[in-house]
Amino acid sequence: MAGTFTKTIATGLFGLMFTTSAWAMEPPAADTPAVEDVQKLMKMLEEQNEVLARQEEELKTQKERVKFLSSQVNNLLNAKTMSELAPAAGGVPEESKSAEAKKEVGIERKPEERDRPPTIEAVGNQGGVLLRPGQAVLESALEYSRSSALRVAIEGFTIIPALNIGAFEISQVDRDTVVSSVSGRLGVFNNFEVEAKIPYVMRSDSTLSRPIGTGSSANTLSDVTGENLGDIEIAGRYQIMNAGGGWPFLIGNLRLKSRTGVDPFEVPIDPGTGLQTELPTGSGFFAVQPSITAIMPSDPVVLYATMGYLYNMSRDIGGAVGEIDPGDSISASFGMGFSLNEQTSFSLGYAHDYVFKTEQNGLPIPNSDELHVGRMLLGFGYRVTDETSINLNVDAGLTDDAPDARVMIRVPMRFDLF
Repeated sequence: MAGTFTKTIATGLFGLMFTTSAWAMEPPAADTPAVEDVQKLMKMLEEQNEVLARQEEELKTQKERVKFLSSQVNNLLNAKTMSELAPAAGGVPEESKSAEAKKEVGIERKPEERDRPPTIEAVGNQGGVLLRPGQAVLESALEYSRSSALRVAIEGFTIIPALNIGAFEISQVDRDTVVSSVSGRLGVFNNFEVEAKIPYVMRSDSTLSRPIGTGSSANTLSDVTGENLGDIEIAGRYQIMNAGGGWPFLIGNLRLKSRTGVDPFEVPIDPGTGLQTELPTGSGFFAVQPSITAIMPSDPVVLYATMGYLYNMSRDIGGAVGEIDPGDSISASFGMGFSLNEQTSFSLGYAHDYVFKTEQNGLPIPNSDELHVGRMLLGFGYRVTDETSINLNVDAGLTDDAPDARVMIRVPMRFDLF
């Protein structure tokens, strides 16, 4: 029995050893597919890491952009708050002042553009920017002037604006003149433009006089009017030099005046008083006026100065009058234009004309003298749109020979002709 038990145990041990050897010799069937799957997963993981890195970089860039925009918004809000508080505080911060100074008001240019002078809308004809080629300006104007004098020497003929020729002593003259005009400017080349002006003149003179040689001790009151086309003018402007290095813009001007108005030597004369029964609307002489204008931008102010010479051409009237050579004149003006805001500007200046004596048949007319015409200039400009503005100019006479007052309203309209 013991032998049988021993045999049984031996048999079992031998079977167990055989089974274990068989397992060790058999290769695993699923090893190869598992390695390929792991490699695929590792590759996908690397790709996702690269995508994540790119997204993190983009997110960083977007955060910096948001931070920059937030700072800009805060700066704008702070500037707006300071500008609202400035009037109450009695002043404007330096940062706001420098920002406002960069705004171009009432002038047609940008601070960085220095190839063209600025337009001085409120100054009138004292200077301005030259138009681009093909650009045009159509301007309608209405002007009223009033002049009066206690002692004026008139000898029968009146030449606009303040030249009198004849044989009478006038104790007092009140003169009202209304001129409506249409003018046009056109840019021909880059630095050259032309201009034409057509005026219509309406005049009224009230003269209180005592005739000479009649033995009368009573004054005579005479009211005379005149209304007709005035003297048509044409002009050209050329920009000589740009501003830079402390030098201003320089513009050369040449103006030609015709004699299309009613001739003062052809109006009817009252044989009793020797005064004109109808007032002339023209000077009766051709004239040429060269001048030069200097413009110096100094934001927000524009400084200007103009100097010119008016040459009146002599004319042989014939008869007892003979040849008349009106006195030439030297003119000068200076001032500044200031921008208040994007629509409104004003100007302040002074103009002076020195008129030489008038000659008749080569000799100065008796009792004639040189004239000094000094005027204070004040202008206001309002820009209605980018193409249209309204300008008001007021001149106050400062010398005896100057008109007492002159008021002009101008409405220029800008457009592209070609």
